[in-house]
Amino acid sequence: MSSTLSFGDMVALLQQRIPMGLQAAYCKDRLNESYRWIAQQDSFMWSLRRTTVTVNATTVDFPLPSDADPGDVMMLYGQTFKAEIPFVPFDKWGIQEIFNSPPPSGLFSAWTITNNGTIYQGKLAPDTTLSGAVTLNLFYHVNATQLTSDNQFYPSPDEFDTVIVDLSEAEIKRVYHLAGWQDIQSKATESAKKLIDAYRSSKRYIEGLANQAMNAQEAQLKRAE
Repeated sequence: MSSTLSFGDMVALLQQRIPMGLQAAYCKDRLNESYRWIAQQDSFMWSLRRTTVTVNATTVDFPLPSDADPGDVMMLYGQTFKAEIPFVPFDKWGIQEIFNSPPPSGLFSAWTITNNGTIYQGKLAPDTTLSGAVTLNLFYHVNATQLTSDNQFYPSPDEFDTVIVDLSEAEIKRVYHLAGWQDIQSKATESAKKLIDAYRSSKRYIEGLANQAMNAQEAQLKRAE
């Protein structure tokens, strides 16, 4: 979590860089926009959470946490049967539902996300009435933090503070047709990409690291033969 520049510090820095009487509320909106842009680029360690969810015995679904980002990576694990329950799109969930015979209570073949018009919900397959409620472990990423108070800090590491300010400066200068915004935006975007590579936490990236480690170990063994 950042501990260098507070939200108020970032606002003051923007007002100093662009001395044209910018309102604090306007600067805060631009800073939150910049942080949202960064948060949308990948799945990050700082936004990863773990919680337990209880599956309704009748409808075989569960509400996602109110702070969960339904468009980001999620992973669901059983507590009794300690294995990952694969996430699939709804059309593939339907196939799971049709062709899988009901498993033992609490053992599921897949899950997906639906929306009832009010909240996002997880739905499991097979969609079969259980003998009782089942508790599962959910790993998810939270929605992008939107700061409001001057003494708050973004959850991203300190290294992102300057990038957030730079992106905001570029956007403000672009809107007001001030020279140099393209260079600032280009440099900030490039810096963000480099930082993102270091802090992403998606399953794809973690699996990639595991494969790299395995390949390196195999290469060492071959050299030792």
